[in-house]
Amino acid sequence: ALQHILELLKGGIQYYQGGDLKSLAPYIASTLSDMRPMLVRMASLVVAAEALVLEDDFIPSIEQIFPSLLKQLTSNNQSVAHSCHLALLNISKHCMNRKVARLFLSNAPSPIPAYRQIAAECAHIIIETWPPQLASMLSKEASAVVSTLLEDPVDTVRDIALLAAKINRAPNSSNKLSKPVSTLPFTPAMT
Repeated sequence: ALQHILELLKGGIQYYQGGDLKSLAPYIASTLSDMRPMLVRMASLVVAAEALVLEDDFIPSIEQIFPSLLKQLTSNNQSVAHSCHLALLNISKHCMNRKVARLFLSNAPSPIPAYRQIAAECAHIIIETWPPQLASMLSKEASAVVSTLLEDPVDTVRDIALLAAKINRAPNSSNKLSKPVSTLPFTPAMT
């Protein structure tokens, strides 16, 4: 079924009337919570692909899927944790919405380092790559997260927050149509 969803995305299901994948979100969320690593990795690939292809049209599904992805960041299986981490990063890069930002940023005070890491990474992505008008609406929240995480006890989280604090987003006059690319280096999920 997960392979079939990928094929539907490749075929442009979103362009057809009734081509809505929102109804599959609860099933994907339950697959992300499965005990079989192969299924979880495949489901996280589907989520990453949906975020990439559907962008803002994927937002209604995120609320159901986000908790399952987040929980897997602490999996003992590193490949599961990394797959879910990458799916979350894909969501933060391609699904630009206040609600999505708040889902990520709300994890800054978490006692779990992997959750704080994803909050710092999302703040970095918001500041650097989201459209200026949306980023400015979220600037107080993103800046507060960065400020808090600059003093995090975990080096990785602190380093990502420091990178986010150093971002100077000058208007790009060379090509206003292209989407800014994040300079956030990949940091594996902390398990």
